Amino acid sequence: MFKEMKELRLPLLLLLLFTVLCVFLYQKTDSDEIKDIFLSLGTGFISTVVTVIILDIFVSAKEARSKRELSSACLRTLRPALAMVANTIFEMHKATSTTKGSDGLMEFPQLFATAASSNIRQLHPGAYAPVWPGILWPHYVSDSLDKFAISVNDFIDKYSVHLDAETISLCYTLANHGFVHMMRYPKQHPFPNMNMPIFSMVTTVIDGGSPFTNYLIELSKLSRILKDASYPDDFLFAPCWSDGVAPGLGSGLQAGTPPIGPFGPFPPN
Repeated sequence: MFKEMKELRLPLLLLLLFTVLCVFLYQKTDSDEIKDIFLSLGTGFISTVVTVIILDIFVSAKEARSKRELSSACLRTLRPALAMVANTIFEMHKATSTTKGSDGLMEFPQLFATAASSNIRQLHPGAYAPVWPGILWPHYVSDSLDKFAISVNDFIDKYSVHLDAETISLCYTLANHGFVHMMRYPKQHPFPNMNMPIFSMVTTVIDGGSPFTNYLIELSKLSRILKDASYPDDFLFAPCWSDGVAPGLGSGLQAGTPPIGPFGPFPPN
């Protein structure tokens, strides 16, 4: 609204000046006919100014509402990608827990906060993720983070024109986060040895925490933005601690064997 008003500043100023001039001439003249003319002109100028301002406010509010709705629609397209990476983080949490949590809907920031304070850093690099064919946890996590980063980059490419600077910056941070690169390029960031927990070497501090913890904080920020763009009750995470749903409780704390598929064991990746 203020941008449009700034563009109309000169015409409105001229109308106001003409209005003041009409008032001044109205007071200086003695002729009733001339007074009526100046009174009519002044009233017309004032009416024009008020009409322009009201129309500008109305049109600007409508445009702002349409822009918010379009931005929200764009943001909602990122929900599946966030749900995917959130599910991977929950699986890591479950695989490194020794006691069951409670089922039931929870907000994404709550999940990420729980994961940040959990035993995930003890996830064993020789343990197998809950997928078939068998794949070790480091590769499974790397694939999930990589898919999420690709989705975020595609999201920015498509919808950046409809997003605010804060959201774009946050998306770039997540897609290019140090934790993503560490997990994506194991040759550049090799694990010390196969007997060492997967995150025990993450000692570099970023804003008071490890890269993994910082990554979860950034995910929480994004989840809050997506929640604001959604119906609150329609953007929740549903953890499943059931023994019948992989991964098994604490299954990631030690090296394991490849999972058995419908055709028997499958060589690990």
